[in-house]
Amino acid sequence: DSPAEKAGVVAGDAIIAVDGEAVEGPRDLARTISRRAPGDTVTLKVWRDGREQEVKVELGRLRDDTPQETRTSGRSDSDSDEDYAQTRMLGMTLAPTDEVGLDGPGLAVVEVEPGSPAAERGIRVGDILLSAGGQDLASSSDLERGVEAADSEGRENVLLKMRSGENTRFVALPVDDSRS
Repeated sequence: DSPAEKAGVVAGDAIIAVDGEAVEGPRDLARTISRRAPGDTVTLKVWRDGREQEVKVELGRLRDDTPQETRTSGRSDSDSDEDYAQTRMLGMTLAPTDEVGLDGPGLAVVEVEPGSPAAERGIRVGDILLSAGGQDLASSSDLERGVEAADSEGRENVLLKMRSGENTRFVALPVDDSRS
């Protein structure tokens, strides 16, 4: 188990601050944590089930000496650099789960545009997108392929399989909003 798991951080938590310092996304979180030493205890503010909670975590050491930003986490060399950053699609800002400190597959919702179809359908920060149009998601390019497949098949919506807390559900979002 990772230090975060041992401390009680669970799948679906979105880390929004470290020791009271707001984090703007996965890269900012990585930079913030990298300024601390293994063994330090930090207080993470997480968004869980629609509210903020605090979790104390004792930081550990990476399993190898490779800096976290250069690790591929099992991605192939053919994936583009955009897969390592936040991506804005379907009225949401998304990041690979491993870049926001979560284990397991998928893309974490790190922001939802107010009034967007995603917001209207109850998608929240902390939800995890698992598949789009039957395409398992590990990167933003996987999501693009799922949206493009739905569009090329003449569908008005792409079906997303997602995890919200402990629940798995399906949500249909319009493909014509895929770039917003």
